[in-house]
Amino acid sequence: MSLIDQTTAPSSVRVSAGARSIGDALRTQARVIGAIVIRDMHTRFGGSLLSYSVAVGWPLTHLLVILGVYMIMGRDPSYGTDLLVWTVSGATPYILFFYPVRWVSQSLNVNWNLVHFPVVRPIDLLIACSALEILTGSILLIIMFALISINNGSFYIAQPVLLAEAVAASMFLGISIGVFAAPFVKLISGFAVATMLCCLLMWITGGIAFLPDSVPDPYRSYLAFNPFIHAAEWFRLGLFDDYRSETLDRGYLLSFSAVALAIGLAANRLLNR
Repeated sequence: MSLIDQTTAPSSVRVSAGARSIGDALRTQARVIGAIVIRDMHTRFGGSLLSYSVAVGWPLTHLLVILGVYMIMGRDPSYGTDLLVWTVSGATPYILFFYPVRWVSQSLNVNWNLVHFPVVRPIDLLIACSALEILTGSILLIIMFALISINNGSFYIAQPVLLAEAVAASMFLGISIGVFAAPFVKLISGFAVATMLCCLLMWITGGIAFLPDSVPDPYRSYLAFNPFIHAAEWFRLGLFDDYRSETLDRGYLLSFSAVALAIGLAANRLLNR
């Protein structure tokens, strides 16, 4: 019995010590990421709640500008009868996609001086920026839907679960492309501009101002290579009661995002070396 105790006790002690070590490391990383998030908020938004509120509200100007242009043109909604809801159906997923791309892709370049601290790694910068963008996007979404409800008297979402999936997929796409671009933005001058131009191209061909299914083949199949178009169609599928889409390919969108994220993480690891 004593022999068993002597042989097993050191192993259990090692397991316990290893678990504590992993737990301590995770808590340390969580504190580091939290500190970077707070610093990023102070740096980017001026360190005040009012500044952060303005920053959250700024993407709403994109929606208002698009809506204003449509109203001046006298345009009817491509689907449904409410021009505001139609505009939201395309602009919202793009906003949830674009801002993560913009800020996450710049996170290494802007905050690289923090890597000189021993506890901070480049991956912490990417995680912190992604977490802040998820928070900001979620607040923006709540405000946007609240304003629509106030303006229209009510706001009906056909399939809330499907809409939530589309929101998550839009953010996932934006964060993944941002992580992919971040190491190259750090290393290559002009890559940030190229990334923004790609986002602009995805905006133009992303089905925001038109119904993708109304585009005849083979042009519709060409447009379907744009991963964002699937996020927009997914969002509309959850928002409208009887919306149908032959263009939507959720598997392609998620696969594209996963591959972009994997390449970005691998490039980030090479950058560390």
